[in-house]
Amino acid sequence: MRIGIVSVFVDYHRRGRRNALALQPQIGPLLAGLLPADAQIEVINETSQALDFRHHYDLLFISALHSDLDRARQISHYYRRRGTATVFGGSLASSYPQLVQAYFDSVVIGDPESTVPQLYRDFCERRLKHSYRSAPYRPDTVARPRFDLHGGRAPLGFALEASRGCPYACEFCVLSGLGTRYETRAVGPVIDDIRHGQAQLASCGHRLRHQLVGFTDNNLGGSLGFL
Repeated sequence: MRIGIVSVFVDYHRRGRRNALALQPQIGPLLAGLLPADAQIEVINETSQALDFRHHYDLLFISALHSDLDRARQISHYYRRRGTATVFGGSLASSYPQLVQAYFDSVVIGDPESTVPQLYRDFCERRLKHSYRSAPYRPDTVARPRFDLHGGRAPLGFALEASRGCPYACEFCVLSGLGTRYETRAVGPVIDDIRHGQAQLASCGHRLRHQLVGFTDNNLGGSLGFL
């Protein structure tokens, strides 16, 4: 089975071109870690890599910020016409699932850890649902990211999360609309993911990439005690 995971390019000003300076969430490697190891997976971050529309996928995961829904819809429309099942997730999908439902075969509401594995099983059994809503977040279910799938191409090829959410409720932030929460992972598994990621990138020949580690948490400093 061929699976694609696309992070749509960031276009804050809706000019139809990517913002190369934008730091997107590293959802691609995280989702890939939730899928079977024997699946043929391609991770594309459009901020640094063009989506090749000649490639075929059986299942395509798409993630986008609110300002980039038009681009996400374009990608989904193209691939659905070719027989690909498309799945949309992220903050926009979680905030307005009814708004985006018509443009995708399935919508993931909430975290991927409890939804993506079930979605994949349902797809394989030809009973994909229109939507999947996540269970409460459990740090121990966070998958080990597949940095080997895009580490050599992304601007920040080695980035992971040690926490999720934010303890504050700023009125301008989408996280506040989803409900204030702040979840932290145990330090041991985070260190294990870093070491495993370093080994992955080194084995792929990216000797310099694995020396710089980034964190893409919503608010890494949300708890001084955790830091």
